[in-house]
Amino acid sequence: MKVTRKSVKLFSDFYSSDIIVASPLGLRELIERERSADYLSSIEILIIDQLDVLAMQNWNHLKLIFEHINKIPKQSHDTDFSRVKPWYLDGHAAYLRQSILLSAYETPEIRSLFNKNLLNVSGKQRIQSAWAAAQVPEGIRQNFVKFECNNAQAEIDKRFEYFTTRLFPVLLKSAVQSVNTVIFIPSYFDYARIHHWLKTQESVTFTVLSEDSDNRDISRARQAFFSGSKAMLLVTERFHFFRRYKIRGIRNLVFYAPPDHPQFYSEFLSYPFLDDGVLAEDVTCKVLYSKYDYMKLERLVGTAEVGRLIAA
Repeated sequence: MKVTRKSVKLFSDFYSSDIIVASPLGLRELIERERSADYLSSIEILIIDQLDVLAMQNWNHLKLIFEHINKIPKQSHDTDFSRVKPWYLDGHAAYLRQSILLSAYETPEIRSLFNKNLLNVSGKQRIQSAWAAAQVPEGIRQNFVKFECNNAQAEIDKRFEYFTTRLFPVLLKSAVQSVNTVIFIPSYFDYARIHHWLKTQESVTFTVLSEDSDNRDISRARQAFFSGSKAMLLVTERFHFFRRYKIRGIRNLVFYAPPDHPQFYSEFLSYPFLDDGVLAEDVTCKVLYSKYDYMKLERLVGTAEVGRLIAA
C-alpha cells in the first residue's frame, strides 16, 4: 500500500510502498522466487498478529523473514540516498525498529522470537495475564503424569520412551482403557514417530486423523473408531485446529503432551458425552508432561496451580 496526502493506493510496487500486508508464506515464496528481500530492508514498524495461528503453520516461514528483515539491500532500486537515514546505511536498522507481537497465548517459539529478534535499543516489554483453569465437565478425573527430564534437547526422546515403556503398556493391560481411546498428539513429528511405532505393535488396532487426512480418510477413521473396529484413534492438534470435527465413541483420552490450545482440552473432554448414557466416571483422562511444558500446563490448570504440578 502507498499512502499519499490525498489518497491511499491499495496495490503498489514493493519498493514504492509504505505499508506491506502479507502472510509469512506469501513473503517466503516471493523471497525464494525473486532471490531478494531488499524491500524488507527499510521496515520501521513490524506488527505480527495472531502468532498462535501462525504456529499452526510452518514456523520456519517466520524465521526466514526475520533473517532478511532490516538487512542492507543488495541493489539500490533507484533509491534517493539523500533521504536514507544514516543508521540504515550502518546496518543498525534492527536496533531502531518497533516490533509488536500479538498472540492469544505464549509458546517457547514465540518467547525465543521475543528474546532473540527484538533488539530495539529502547528495550522491550512482554505483557501477559494470569490463566484460569480450563473448564471441563464436572466429575472427570484428570490424571497428570510427569516424566523426569533435565535436558531440553533430550525431552522428545524421553517423552517417547516413557510413553512406549510405561504409559502405553498400562493402557493395554486395562480392559477399559485399551479400547475407545483417543491419543491426542500436538506435534506432527511426535505423531509420525508414534504412528510408525504403533504399526509394529501387533496387538493394537488403530486409525488416525492428521492434517494429511483427506475427507474420505476422515470419514473412514471416524466410523471405524465409533463402531469399535479400531480400538484407538490418533489425532493431531493441527487436524483439530483446521477441521474441528466432533468425535464420538471416546471413553479414554491420552494427551501425549498438553495441547497448545486450552480450548481443545475442554472440547475433547466433552466429546464422550455426545453419546447417550455416558457418565463422568466412565471417562478417563491422562496428560503426559515434563517441566518443559510449563506454558502449556499453565493454560490447562491455571497460573495458581501450575507451579505445584511442575514441582511434583
